Amino acid sequence: MTRKDTIALRQGRTKQAFLEQLKRTPTIEQACQKAGTSRSTVCRWRRKSKRFDAEVEEALLEGRLFMSDIA
Repeated sequence: MTRKDTIALRQGRTKQAFLEQLKRTPTIEQACQKAGTSRSTVCRWRRKSKRFDAEVEEALLEGRLFMSDIA
């Protein structure tokens, strides 16, 4: 496995962890802290990938609906 593959694998895991946290707490800052990544990294990923940006928006919506149900 090359270094590039290892980085891509780690980023994939981090992105999934971030999205799962975002579904529970629809605040980007809190989801970043719980997933162990920085807000600037997430912003860079969103600018770089339209697909990831759409996944973030979907997770935010799901998280907001979840919080509305709790309230």
